[in-house]
Amino acid sequence: MRAVARAMETFDYDRQRGKFRNWLLTVTRSKLSNFFSSRHRQHEPHGNTSIQNLMDREPTPTEQSSWNIEYHGRLFHWAMEQVRPTVQASSWQAFWRTTMDQDEAATVAADLKLSVGAVYVAKSRVLARLREKIRSVDEGTVLDVDATST
Repeated sequence: MRAVARAMETFDYDRQRGKFRNWLLTVTRSKLSNFFSSRHRQHEPHGNTSIQNLMDREPTPTEQSSWNIEYHGRLFHWAMEQVRPTVQASSWQAFWRTTMDQDEAATVAADLKLSVGAVYVAKSRVLARLREKIRSVDEGTVLDVDATST
């Protein structure tokens, strides 16, 4: 954590060099590897190599997939926290109910006293803001509405 905090003081995100999450994963793995290497040089009881062995191997496709799913979920929730205060409450409700709750647009429109068209426009505008917010921190991420609503 200290290494990341120190690096963030002068961090300048450059999309050409790759994704932020890949950099963060590399830093984390490197620091953990350094930690276990230094512990290995010290006298330790036998049997403490299982964690080092886990660190030395590449993640399996299942582990990588799990990491990606959790990362994208956290990124989506962060983006929602950033966007929600910037839109009208009725627009947010139209987006939330039609996307996340998967309510029918006509039902949402009647409840919010909006036209069905206005519900679709609000949903579209909120989604566009979410996509832009996510794209601003992770160029490679595409907002998949179906994946976020599960």
